[in-house]
Amino acid sequence: MNAIILSAGMGTRVGKHTSVTPKCMLDILGTNILEIQVKQLKMMGINDIFVIGGHYAHKINNPHIKVILNKSYKTTNMFFSLMCAGDILEDDVLISYGDIIYFSKILESLITDDRKDIVIADTNWKEYWMERYGQINYDLESFKITDEYISDIGNSEININQIDARYIGLMKFSKNTIGQMIDFYNKNIENKTLAKIKMMYLTDIIQYLVTQKKMLIPVKKIYGGWCEIDTSYDYSYAKKFFKTNQHQIINNEII
Repeated sequence: MNAIILSAGMGTRVGKHTSVTPKCMLDILGTNILEIQVKQLKMMGINDIFVIGGHYAHKINNPHIKVILNKSYKTTNMFFSLMCAGDILEDDVLISYGDIIYFSKILESLITDDRKDIVIADTNWKEYWMERYGQINYDLESFKITDEYISDIGNSEININQIDARYIGLMKFSKNTIGQMIDFYNKNIENKTLAKIKMMYLTDIIQYLVTQKKMLIPVKKIYGGWCEIDTSYDYSYAKKFFKTNQHQIINNEII
């Protein structure tokens, strides 16, 4: 299994901290998000680690990774970045966003699960949202679960009752499922409708697989244990989160 870390975006909402630095390289108490994720992956035996870079990609530095460039990072989104991986997608793939920090047990549960396709989702997201925003009715997107499978994901025009959990940006897909994504991508290129997919999120392609291809994408539920960095406040929160939970994030004795 290959691991792909998506870190091409400019991270403008983080302000000055990402003006000349990729989000994955933001300092977190002497380390950085990329180094944290790489250590976790290597502890789980995953050594083929690729980072899709864009914004200041030349500053993405770690001896255990290979950088793949999304040259169109200013005008594209997550799905396009994933497709930049090319031949790397010819195997089962673990995908992580480059701006999240999570407990090592979450990664372990994803990798050791026998199911080939899994999307991690937090059922305790409301508690995190209250800490983060002081409210839960903010920055919402749908995530409906039916019989432990995704039935709706990524719709922003929703109410809170349409959210069973929160997508965190950590998942794995089989070679077959990735192949369905590649087929969708290639058909759009052939039809000269590339603009349609340039700004697609990964949630958009997952929703396509669920609704149009009738695929069953399982959900693995977690109960907290992660954070993401979208804003300057999130960056401050992430450093506190790492300091408080360091042993659970970088645990040399994974259970």
